[in-house]
Amino acid sequence: VGYKDENFDKPLVKGKAVTKSVGKIGDYFTNNKMAGLKPEYQDAISGAALKLKNKGYINQKIKTIQFNENTGKEWGRMSKSGTLSLRKSFFDKHLNNDQTGIFNKQKVKKIQDAESFINTLKTRKGVFGAEESIQDALNRITILKSTKRFSTADDVVGLARIESVTIHELGHAVDFANEFTDGEVTNAGSLFGKHLKANRVKEIDIKTVSQYAAVNQKELFAETFTLYNTGKKSQIPKNLLKAFESTLNEVFIE
Repeated sequence: VGYKDENFDKPLVKGKAVTKSVGKIGDYFTNNKMAGLKPEYQDAISGAALKLKNKGYINQKIKTIQFNENTGKEWGRMSKSGTLSLRKSFFDKHLNNDQTGIFNKQKVKKIQDAESFINTLKTRKGVFGAEESIQDALNRITILKSTKRFSTADDVVGLARIESVTIHELGHAVDFANEFTDGEVTNAGSLFGKHLKANRVKEIDIKTVSQYAAVNQKELFAETFTLYNTGKKSQIPKNLLKAFESTLNEVFIE
């Protein structure tokens, strides 16, 4: 059931969309064309937004979607004021890049560096703390091998990448509206943090979702939200999935 947004039944008058602004999120559920937006982009974003609306996640605090260049180095940004900004030039440039291939090359190098570090320590018998350092390096290798992607948008291409980024950013909006997260991943003071602690979610679980998910609780929630709503629920570790669903179930009723 979730929240009900009366504005979804009040789309803009046809042709009223302004330059750069895609309009209110409710407009995605009409057949109106948005100013300055490629039709295929519109379809991908509207499909993502409609999917979340039908699940009851989108509410009146999510007001506007727009393409602009004011997102820094990010693909998209969801503000607490309810505006989702997507960086058009970044999509145009990186829509079909093999981001996962690039990430995997970097990961292989990090694993090789860790293995080299271990081999060096093994030749220095009796060095204080060597055994602990070797174990730390082995743990890093295990976590690196479990990390499949930098972000959830990286292992898809084309319009699926637009959908993934849109859902990620709308995941932030759902978080903002309900105050699910706060601060570092280890902070148990937030609602999401409470369930992460209760389900003993560890670094390896988080990085199985993505490297980016480990930045903080907000990114962990948004990255998990993306897999959850793009048919990849099975890629979320069971304890993290339970923590995520337990958080949602305190607000949204199926």
